[in-house]
Amino acid sequence: MLQSQAFENAKTTAEIYLLNMPTGSGKTLASVKIALERVILQKKKRIIYVIPYNSIIDQTAEVFNELFQNNLEILRHQSTFDYENIDEMDEDYKEVAKIAIENWGNTKFIITTTVQFFESIYSNKRGKLRKIHNMADSILIFDEAHMMPEKYLQPCLQAVAYITKYLQSEAVFLTATMPDYLSLIRKYAVTDSKIINLIEDKSLFKKFQKCNYNYLGEIGENELLAKSSLSPSSLIIVNTRKVARKLYKKISGKKYHLSTYMTALDRAIILKNIRKELKCLEKEFPDFKNVPEERQITIVSTSLIEAGVDLDVYTVFRELKGLDNILQAGGRCNREGKRKRADVFVFELLDSKKKAISVEMDITRDLLKKYEDISDSACIKEYYERIFSLKEASISQNTMHCMCDDFRYIPFKKYAENFELIDSRTVSLVIPRDEKSRRMVADLKYKQTANERNLQNYTCSLYKNELDDLIKQNVVDDFGTGIYCLTNLDYYDEEIGLLFEARDYLL
Repeated sequence: MLQSQAFENAKTTAEIYLLNMPTGSGKTLASVKIALERVILQKKKRIIYVIPYNSIIDQTAEVFNELFQNNLEILRHQSTFDYENIDEMDEDYKEVAKIAIENWGNTKFIITTTVQFFESIYSNKRGKLRKIHNMADSILIFDEAHMMPEKYLQPCLQAVAYITKYLQSEAVFLTATMPDYLSLIRKYAVTDSKIINLIEDKSLFKKFQKCNYNYLGEIGENELLAKSSLSPSSLIIVNTRKVARKLYKKISGKKYHLSTYMTALDRAIILKNIRKELKCLEKEFPDFKNVPEERQITIVSTSLIEAGVDLDVYTVFRELKGLDNILQAGGRCNREGKRKRADVFVFELLDSKKKAISVEMDITRDLLKKYEDISDSACIKEYYERIFSLKEASISQNTMHCMCDDFRYIPFKKYAENFELIDSRTVSLVIPRDEKSRRMVADLKYKQTANERNLQNYTCSLYKNELDDLIKQNVVDDFGTGIYCLTNLDYYDEEIGLLFEARDYLL
């Protein structure tokens, strides 16, 4: 079995372990077991579990809390979570947790985000730098490791390589679509890092291939929706929020929509409702046959649903993107393997006014035509080889080394200013959705004070030019604080998120 192979190979001491396992093979729990065994064997101080998105942390934390019960306290450090908001938690523990977040000290298991982890390393702020010494003597797990920010690949790989080589830590890179990190670390980080592939025999991967990947080519929106309506439950993932909204409005019957135009709070509520509906559908129609139209479920989403979100739908439709995106989308289809084979359809929208073109899309289109099964490890290997070959120059140039001519004078401030993991073109907008958030916005307006962490769950993401447009319409104000808030709730709909005209936009 794959897990047994990983556990056996993990007995060998290394600095970095590569855990490449297919979706549905139990890689998350396998990585934690490996980390726990390494902590005990090597007498490490803690496990730090690093996740790319806030949206995945809630689900992962729930799994770990269920697993450990009261045997292990888990510290969550993310922008959308605040211990102050947990009513049932002991007040003394809240204080301990808030202090622990400052430096991760006296904590055995931490869940955090890629942004929190790497920006702490390349920051020039004392508050963030306090955590670095507690990254030593630790086991670091990087979930969905293929999503390590490509633009900052070299500084990220170097950070991990140095922490594991010089601070006595060990790292586990975990993903179903593993780039050749052994070669990439040797090339862009430390040439003599001790790296072990925990899964050498990939012959069992085919047992976890639960989907057929079908390339539809170009297709119109109406044709796409007609095809999706043939499934008892379908998930349509597109590349832009505007297309997601447009498709959603065209769908009749039971439907759900997810995008970052919605607050984190509303997305969490909708995901909970989707899971409930899917379970009810499966219970009522266990063979998925003769499902009446009014019971069919259609979900339209952007890529935020791909990585780590625990959903199991009958059919997935994925707009052409990178191969990793498509395979991650496939992980939401027949996830529990209750059917012999399911279908994932890859499409390109015929009537898109502006067709986005990228290296990833071009390579993926070629591979869809070349390989009968794009989830095959040979296809994934070729994809990343081509990607990193074409982007070699840009990766090599975007290194912190070019900012430092003399290591006696390291420009920490310049490092911090240039290391932006969050797209600087996007901004956050607070949407007062309930009494609590309205009180916080009132404090912001009249007292010029607010706890930004408490506001995170009530924020959505938009581009700066979109924010400027809303400011011109006098529906957004920052009250002189720099924290922008929506002041007219006719510009927000809980089903589709932020509107750029008043609510009659929906009519």
